[in-house]
Amino acid sequence: MLTELQDLEITAATDVPAPIARAMELGAALAVSVSGGKDSMAMLQHVAALHHRYGWKGEIYAIFAELGRIEWSGVLEHIRQACDRLGIRLVVVQRQKGGMIDRWRERYQTLKAEGNTKPFWSSSAQRYCTSDLKRTPIDAHLRSHQLVVCATGIRAQESTNRAKQPVFKIRSNIAAKYLKTPADHKDAQQQEAWADHALEQWLLSDRVGRLALDWHPIFNWDIERVWQTLGTSSTDLDRRRELFRQGDFWNALEGFSAHWAYVAGNSRLSCSQCVLASMGDLKTGALHNPFTWLELALLEQESEWSFKRNFWLTSLRSYVLAMSSDQRYQLLKTLYGLRLVQRWADYFRLQFLQQVSTDAIAIWTDKFLQTVLEELLE
Repeated sequence: MLTELQDLEITAATDVPAPIARAMELGAALAVSVSGGKDSMAMLQHVAALHHRYGWKGEIYAIFAELGRIEWSGVLEHIRQACDRLGIRLVVVQRQKGGMIDRWRERYQTLKAEGNTKPFWSSSAQRYCTSDLKRTPIDAHLRSHQLVVCATGIRAQESTNRAKQPVFKIRSNIAAKYLKTPADHKDAQQQEAWADHALEQWLLSDRVGRLALDWHPIFNWDIERVWQTLGTSSTDLDRRRELFRQGDFWNALEGFSAHWAYVAGNSRLSCSQCVLASMGDLKTGALHNPFTWLELALLEQESEWSFKRNFWLTSLRSYVLAMSSDQRYQLLKTLYGLRLVQRWADYFRLQFLQQVSTDAIAIWTDKFLQTVLEELLE
């Protein structure tokens, strides 16, 4: 672990906001929220180097809100390998009543029983996927600390909305009532100033209640710094993507330090089928996570609600089926061989098949059904 962190020292910057540095010097736990994506994994390496450099005494650990079978294959393996390499404990939290697909199905059944005709999928306006499956279980764990900093890997370069976020703020969901950010503190400067003030108030009160802070350590990074921290570059990624398109899966993926979805063509690592994803990411996710795509496409048919407005996952059927059984076999063989993905347990696939209604089987072709059965019987 020591050698690994020493190697990372070159990427560690000294721009730790004063309130964050002070909280860490006071012994705050540092919970690093990771998703498996490039930004959160680069952030994990970065803050691990900072923690080592400054000798912060509070525990540092990674926390992952696992979303179930909607996740890209290999995400948890990727996170575990990084944590093991850094010597950092990994905490995995989940929604108690099931993952993202279970939440959508639950919402569909509830609305149907009520006679409500509104859509049940998440949307940009209804992001209960984030609140119910990520923030809530993470907050439940963070409540075990009296003083905690939660690091999240958002970057200003990603979007206009994210550029307006503060670099640090009070995590009001779990902070003591007198420390919560006032509702009229809307802009980033006000929220940062309040967090600084709240820390002082907490100390003056003799540390009454919980002080929780959010911190965005790589907020001002550009994409190349992210790739550099992970030991690669945009140029290397382009080269690997071309090899992947040519079917040279092993040389495309061997030694790549980020999740394999990027080499497969994804621009982001979100859910394998995300309502906010680009069309390119939706197609790539469906192609390489066909069981998940199929379950959601069948739910579209059952509910008669498209996954996104004016877009049906069902429309990707010919695209998903265009990948031959031999290509799928070669890719899976590579993923297993490089230990990027663990084989799915048979009960997982059988659970999926049990949920498929007989009148929905029409979406399957004989070719795809044969592939599924071969996988199950392998």
